[in-house]
Formats: sequence, C-alpha cells, structure tokens
Amino acid sequence: MARSISSLFLVLSLVVTSSSLYTNAAVIKPGQQTAMLSLKSAYGYFQGQSTWQAGKDCSKWQRVQCNSAGDVTHIHFANAMIRFTGVGIAPAFSVLSKLVFLSLYNNSLTAEISSVLTTLTTLKRLDLSLNRFYGSGASRIWKLSQLTYLDISHNLLVGPLGAGLGALTSLAYLDVSSNYFRGAIPAAFSNLAKLQYSSFDACFFTALPPEFPALDPGNLTFSAERNLLMSIPITFPASAAGVFSIDLWGNLLTTLPTEIALMTELTVLNLASNQISTPLEEIAWGELAAIEELYLGRNAINGTIPTDLAALTTLKHLHLHTNQLYGSLPDELTLLTDLISLDIGLNPSLGDGGDFPLGFNELQSLMRLVIVGDDFSGPLPQPALGAETGFYLDARNNSFTGTPKVQGVCPNAHPYKLRVAWNCLDNEADCSTNQRVCAR
Repeated sequence: MARSISSLFLVLSLVVTSSSLYTNAAVIKPGQQTAMLSLKSAYGYFQGQSTWQAGKDCSKWQRVQCNSAGDVTHIHFANAMIRFTGVGIAPAFSVLSKLVFLSLYNNSLTAEISSVLTTLTTLKRLDLSLNRFYGSGASRIWKLSQLTYLDISHNLLVGPLGAGLGALTSLAYLDVSSNYFRGAIPAAFSNLAKLQYSSFDACFFTALPPEFPALDPGNLTFSAERNLLMSIPITFPASAAGVFSIDLWGNLLTTLPTEIALMTELTVLNLASNQISTPLEEIAWGELAAIEELYLGRNAINGTIPTDLAALTTLKHLHLHTNQLYGSLPDELTLLTDLISLDIGLNPSLGDGGDFPLGFNELQSLMRLVIVGDDFSGPLPQPALGAETGFYLDARNNSFTGTPKVQGVCPNAHPYKLRVAWNCLDNEADCSTNQRVCAR
C-alpha cells in the first residue's frame, strides 16, 4: 500500500510538472500541423480524431497540447482505441521537435520500436505500456537522455537491457516489467541517481545489479518480482541508502546475505515465495530500524523465530508462513504494539505444543492473526479488538482449548472472521472433528 501511494504521488507530480508550463491558445505551426494530419491518417480511427482539423487552434485538437509558439508539446494517445495498430511509432513524430510528452498507453499497437523514436530527443515522459511492441529495439530509448518518466511495461520486448540504460540519468520513474528481457539488470542502473520508482517485474532477469544508485533524493521503490534471480550480491544491500522498498517476491533466491541488516532506511522488504533456507537467527534484524513490512513466507527457512525481531518497533506486517520454523513464539514479539498483521501459519513444528503468547490479546492494532497448521495448544487467542473491528483469526489445525467469544455460525456480514476448525475447543475430546465455531 505504501509503495502504491508513493508511486501514484510520483506519477501525478510528474504529470503536473510536465503540463503546467504549456498552453493550447495557438495555431499549430504549419510543418507540425502537416505532420499531425499525417499521424491522423496513419492511425486511422482514434477517439477524438474528428477534432484534428487544419487551421484550428491547438485547444480544439483533442489529445494535444502546444506551447505559445504553436509547437506541439504533448500527445495523449492513452486508451485512444487506435484502429491501425500495426503502425507503431509513426514517422511523422520526428517533425515534432518540441515534443516532451508522448503516451501511447493501452492501444494494442503491434510493431517494432521504430528508429523514429531516437529523433524525439526533447521527450521527458514516454509511456508505451500495454501494447504489443516487440523485438530488441528498447535500446533506442536509451538515447532519450532527458526522460524523467519511462514506462514500456506489458509489451513483447526481448534481449538484455544493456548498459545504455545508465544514460537516462534524469529518470525518476522506470517500468520495464512484463516483457521478455533476460540476463542481468545492468550495473549501469547505479547511474540513475534521481530514480524514485523502478519495476523489473515479470521478466527473465537472472541477476540483480551489484549496487543501488547514490540516490538524490532518496526514497526509491525497487521491484523485481517473478524473475529468475538466484542470489543477492552482498554489495546490493550495502549500497541501499535511501531505498524505501525492495520487492523480490517469486524468484529463485536460496540465501540471505548478512548485509541485509545494513538496509537501515528500508520500510518494506518482500522476499516471499523464494527458496531461502538461511536461518533467521543469522540476520541482525534489529538493525532494520525503519522496517514496517517484512514478508518471508513461502520459503524453506529452518530454525527458530529470533527475539531480536521484537526490536522492530515500527513493524506493522510480519509474514513468516509456510516455512520450516520450530520452537516457541517469543513472548517479546508482543511488544510490537503497531503490529497489524501476523501470519506465521503452516509451520508444522512452530509452537512445540506449547501455549500461544497471551500478550497478543492486548495488541490494539492487530487486525489479522494467522496461525493455521502450527503446533500451539492452550487457550485460544482472544484478541482485544473483538467483533466490531473486522478482526480475522485463522487458528485451524492446532490444539487450542476454550470457548471463542463469537458463538454459532457466523453470518456473511459478520466483521469478526473466525476460523478455528480442528482444535479442542469447548473441552471436546476429539480434536480432529471440532468445527463448531465459525468454521469457514
């Protein structure tokens, strides 16, 4: 959520910055007007096409903005329903020498990225996402050195990104996700010191860059979900000053370097759905003083839950589910008074048959507690928030006893979602069949 809000704010601020210095109160220059009418013919039908007429003020042309001199500066073809999708980036664009904003978002354009793009050297914002651009032509974009915003996600682009990416030193926003890029995320990534958001999700990258940029300003969100990454270079976390969020969910990572503890400004770390086997005790988690969200579920982590996690006083979401954790749950974790979600389920030996710490009942922020398939006994957790707050508890498949606060079959609209089947509630002798209370 924090990442989404941060990226949305960045997008909106870039749009405002790129639009506020331009006006539509001018007739488009003759040469550029000819080029625009050529674009109109090249793309066939698109929404707003009928407003593109020679001699009319730029203000009458939908999807177009100009400066006071009559230069076309912005073209907004997002969701335009362009008919001739095979045209791609039409040659007429090369005449628009003052173009700073071009969006072709979501038009199903099917073409290679044309060399015409390299002539648009004044571009600051380029969005080609959600089309069918194919081939290895992405390297042509690296020549657009004034770009501050680049989105080429959800296309069919191939090949390595190449070191040329490092030439885009003004970039604040970069999204190359959902393509067929392969190889390493280039080391030249470290040149992008202005970057605030970057997504390399859902490609075929096999290696992280050795280092983050020396950020100015800080607050970078970095995401490389669903790739083929196998390791985290020790220099990667060591250079993470100013990095706000790292998401490496769904890769092939097997180990965690101890240098993870150096990322003291990090607020979100998502390493879920990998193959990590490094025991949690080997990492000095207490050093991550700013962390708010820690996701390590669906790995192969073996060992106990360390008490130094209790030092993460800003922690709101802790997910360690679906691992091979064992031993008792440290009582010290009940000191995490900002905790909203705790998911430690599906660790069959976690709890060692002992009681679940009753201190969790007193956490006023806790809204979601998942301990399904663990090995706890004793009194069923009865969180203080109760039925009015929408609290969710999944404690199935343990050996809890007692009487839940909410009795009977829960109605669909009931805000207190309670799942407690396969326990020993209400002094039932047969723990395998107890499904009486809100078991859904």
